[in-house]
Parts: sequence; structure tokens; C-alpha cells
Amino acid sequence: MWKPDQVKELISSVFRGYPCGSLIFWEPREKDANLVRAMIRPERLKQYNGQLPRYFLLDGQQRITALASVLLPREKLREVLAEIEEDMPYIFCNLKKFPEDLEATTDPTGYPPFWYPLQEVLTADVIQREEIRRGVGEAKTKAIRASIDRLRSYPFPVQIIQDKTYKEVAEIFALVNSQGTSLTGAEIHLARLVPRWNGIAKVFRDYRTELKAKSYDLDLSFLMRSFTAVECGSAQIANLTQKMDNKPLSKRYLKKSWQKAQRAIDKVIATCSTELELDRSRYFPSKNVLIPLVYYVAVEKNRTRATKQMLRFFLNSQLSER
Repeated sequence: MWKPDQVKELISSVFRGYPCGSLIFWEPREKDANLVRAMIRPERLKQYNGQLPRYFLLDGQQRITALASVLLPREKLREVLAEIEEDMPYIFCNLKKFPEDLEATTDPTGYPPFWYPLQEVLTADVIQREEIRRGVGEAKTKAIRASIDRLRSYPFPVQIIQDKTYKEVAEIFALVNSQGTSLTGAEIHLARLVPRWNGIAKVFRDYRTELKAKSYDLDLSFLMRSFTAVECGSAQIANLTQKMDNKPLSKRYLKKSWQKAQRAIDKVIATCSTELELDRSRYFPSKNVLIPLVYYVAVEKNRTRATKQMLRFFLNSQLSER
């Protein structure tokens, strides 16, 4: 998700008719339906009665999210972007200087008269109100309508990827997201894992939910780095996909390796919680300190020694702020 000022600049550019880049979509083949179904969050499938989407967005997520934040009513935004809706900025506009005078904010209170959320201007037809029309005048009201029409009819160039295998699509996804405001390396490399282990995304989602219930909010990057550390002896996620490219790793093999990493993560969390009373992840200045602990616990056979050494390493890292 973009920062508030980045959202404002995109909307401003669209109002002016400036080029704002293209959007890239993938249209899955019919025979990929089972793979596609496994990639989608269960709550999203339920939201649309199990119907699969026709397209997946490969490039343009920040722009689409930014546009949704001003083009959709807030209640609809909450429905389709529940996980980030609360963090979405408000774009306020001065109707007397519309559309030049825009302001991005996370606090929608305290604005003077004739300043309104752009969202309301676009979705609630604010300019139909008699007091607004009197305040800005008929000529300005017409000009505002014309600007809104230009925004709504702005043409984004669209490319649609068709008749490609998932492996090819994952490669395209990784390439187009390697520049600019990219997705995390974890998200890109997870996309490359899916063909080898159909269902891995759900496994990670479910495990993150389980960890959150224990007050440990460990993101996808942490899980992927821990997985890679246990499998490759290095926390650089690219090493895992590179290993897969060089050696055909089966779903059974990957699943067994992940279970080993998961048991190590559980052990590290349990030890930190019971021995140090650090019962939630927010106590850690950086969660990266846990990754070498996960690796060490996974490979050390002596459990008593593992616990003592793990605690020693953790406390030294915290005292030295490294």
C-alpha cells in the first residue's frame, strides 16, 4: 500500500490526464482451476460464493488499491480490502479549487467548510446539495462534474497474459515486481513455490493465524526465511527457489522440510515465552534475531544444550542491540 502523499499524486495525475503506467493481468486457463482455487483466501472464495475470478492482477496493485480508496464507498472498501482498510488514507478536496487543491490525511476530522473527502464527492454526489451549489456557484459545479467524468473515464492501458503455464506466469510476476515499489521477496518466491506444493499458501496462512492467537505476529517474510534457513543453511529466500531450479524437490520433500522449520519456530517461541516471559512478538525490536535460533534448534540434537545456547545467543543479541 502506498503512503498518503503517493495516493494523492496518483489521483492528481489521473485528474490531469497524465500517463500513470499500465496494468498487467493474468487470465488463468480452465485446466488451472484447482491451482487457482488453492491460491485464494478461503474468506474471499466464500465472499463470492466460491466463484473463481476471471483475472489476477500481476502488476499495478498499489495503483488499483489507491484508486479503490477514492472510488469506492468506505463500507465497500472495508468489505473488499478488510485487511488494510483502516490504514487507507483519506483524500480531501477543496470544492472551490477542485481538483487542483487535494490533501492526503489519515485524520478525517477538523476540515473547514467546502473541504470534503474525495470519496464522498465521487460516491455520495455531494455537489447535488443546495448549500454546496450556492457556495461554489453553478459554473464551478459544472466544472467539478466535468473533472469527475474525466477521472472516471481515464483509460489505463491493460495487458492480459493468456495461455501461459503457472511457472511462466510466476516468472513474469517476479520480473515485473522486481522494480519500483515491489512486493516483498517472500511474496514473489512463494509464488514460485506454489507449482511444487499446491496448498503451501494456505499452510502459511493457517500457521500465521495460529501464531497470532499466541500473540506472535510473524509475517510471511519471517516464515519463508526460517524455511530457507532450515533447508539451505542461509536465510536468503532466493537460495530456496534457486535450489528448486537446480533440483526437482517434491511436494513431500518440501512439506517435510517445512514441518521441521515449523517445529523449530514453535520451540523458539515456547522457550522465549516460558524462560524469558516474552509472550508476544512486540517485545522483539527485530524478529530477525529469531531466525538463527530457528535454524540452530532445527539442527541441534541435544535439546537441553539447544535451549541454553539459544537463550544465551538471544540475550547477547539484545544487550548488544545487534
